[in-house]
Amino acid sequence: LVDSFLRVQIRQLEENGLQEMQIYRDIKTMQANIGELVRTEMAQVVDLLVEAQEAKSEAVQEEKFVEARKLIREIIVQLAVERQKLLRRLKTAEIAEQVRRLIRLETSAMDTTKGLPAQTPTRREQLALKTIEDQRDVNKFFLQLLETLSAVSRWDGAIATGAANGIRILAAAETGKHLDESVRTLTATEYTSAVIHQDKAIQGLSQLLKLIERTQG
Repeated sequence: LVDSFLRVQIRQLEENGLQEMQIYRDIKTMQANIGELVRTEMAQVVDLLVEAQEAKSEAVQEEKFVEARKLIREIIVQLAVERQKLLRRLKTAEIAEQVRRLIRLETSAMDTTKGLPAQTPTRREQLALKTIEDQRDVNKFFLQLLETLSAVSRWDGAIATGAANGIRILAAAETGKHLDESVRTLTATEYTSAVIHQDKAIQGLSQLLKLIERTQG
């Protein structure tokens, strides 16, 4: 089951041309680990079961079954560990992509806002309305990011610590406040102020991205 899950993830990454990502290399390594598990530990289980079947006394048979069950439990633990590592890696990669997407969208909105004063009144009004809606989309995605970070912060290990630190970084940078102010100032046609808030929001998100990338490493 774990190997099947790994193959699906590898195929999806390859179909999207993402073989250069660290997560792709991680999954390939895990797949190799499971392959080694099959060739060694699982082969030993089969040998023990065969020996148990061929044993002439019940005592020897029982002893081989006990050894096999012990080894099976160890294998299950190893597989569970590999699966847990993969899920955590995938979640970290997902969070990083959420942040990159927010930075791209907010940067696009800021670039448009900078150019609004130079537009004709009719064109400016059209672009302003679109930019306000784009900004609201960014704010919605930001709330989703906060929910993800909050959920992951309740896990354990480095990823949980990273998520908790990420929430603190965003709070210290007042990223949410700047995003809200971006909508307000755009609506009030205060474009210079809107650009300042958008830039501050991007700075906060960029700090978060650096933290996540360190967590991935």
